[in-house]
Amino acid sequence: MTVYSAGKSESFTVALRMVVEAALQSPHFLYLVEQNMPAEKGVRSLNGFELATRLSYLLTGSMPDADLFAAARAGELNGADGIKKAAQRLMGSPKFVGQIGNFATELLGVDGGGWMPNEDDNEHGNGMKACFTGSRSMGYSTGPLIEQAVADFQYGQVKTRFRALALGVSAGSYGCHSSVFHSKAQTPVWAQNSAKATFDSLFKDFTGPTAPLSDPAKPVDNSAALSAERLRKQRQSIIDMVRTDLSRLKSVSGAEDKRKVEAHLEGISSLENRLSSLAPNPSGSVAGPAAPAGSTTAGCAKPTLRAVSDTVNAIHTQMDLITSAFACDLTRTATLQLGNADGFTDLPGFPNQHNTTHGKSAGASASVIADHKKWDRFYAERWAYLFGKLDSIKE
Repeated sequence: MTVYSAGKSESFTVALRMVVEAALQSPHFLYLVEQNMPAEKGVRSLNGFELATRLSYLLTGSMPDADLFAAARAGELNGADGIKKAAQRLMGSPKFVGQIGNFATELLGVDGGGWMPNEDDNEHGNGMKACFTGSRSMGYSTGPLIEQAVADFQYGQVKTRFRALALGVSAGSYGCHSSVFHSKAQTPVWAQNSAKATFDSLFKDFTGPTAPLSDPAKPVDNSAALSAERLRKQRQSIIDMVRTDLSRLKSVSGAEDKRKVEAHLEGISSLENRLSSLAPNPSGSVAGPAAPAGSTTAGCAKPTLRAVSDTVNAIHTQMDLITSAFACDLTRTATLQLGNADGFTDLPGFPNQHNTTHGKSAGASASVIADHKKWDRFYAERWAYLFGKLDSIKE
């Protein structure tokens, strides 16, 4: 009612909108709040029904079935063996396959790219362009890559020195089997395979970060200032309610859940700081958006180009250059292509990547599955390296 009252002074519509916004941000909506025994030494025990709920929504995305409820009722989920048995049964359910697919979609942020390869292409070129464009035709893509739409948007907001970077390692030259990036229909974007060429382009004559080209903030009249101030107060009302709920929840949470609540509180504080920047100045106008990072860009420094001694080193070098370009705000969009439709550089101790990819995963032998896992682990480790580098940059 507090949030509703804050919005009612504006209008009934605003009040309803604020109530919905507050409900969607409430920890009672976002988190599964356990109502069991109080925590002891920071650890809260869960009963069988709570465990059944967590297992079912984690592995199937749905409520527990009759068998899982029965297991909870019989106390079979009170020990590790019972939980493992129930989890293995749920992982044999068709719902588990769909849940894993949903997880991958949410992780990658890409959906709707399903494709049907033309048999005469043996899945090569079609697979390349279908990865991010969804195109199903032979030859080059019939439309732009998702990355290009992102680059257009970002560059439209701030004119950085480079609209986007397209880098590669063993990506090959232009061709239906080697061009995964497309700026528009029938127009592939070549991936720069040379780390030295990338370095020279970005940093050869680099003396320090400069502000990206952008239009100066336009003055805002008083009517816009008043509107922004009303919106700021509405958002503050919602934040106050959410913080109260989070603080109450933190006091009854176990150690692990408490960490999540604390992270949420930090996010709320960050939002509050951003709201403070919208506060009106003494003249009654609202400050325009902050200027893009320029000579004080955090973490920006000219990198040192290391010698590329092997494939992993080459990948990491390109990732280092992407990270440095982001840190110096030389660009805000980048892609990195490893290999092409005909395979990737063979690595010592690894099975042939091209043959592994053609190996059927459905009903495959243990050795084929092991080969897939080895390559999957390799790529996951490269992602981890990049994320670690990006995480080290203070934005």
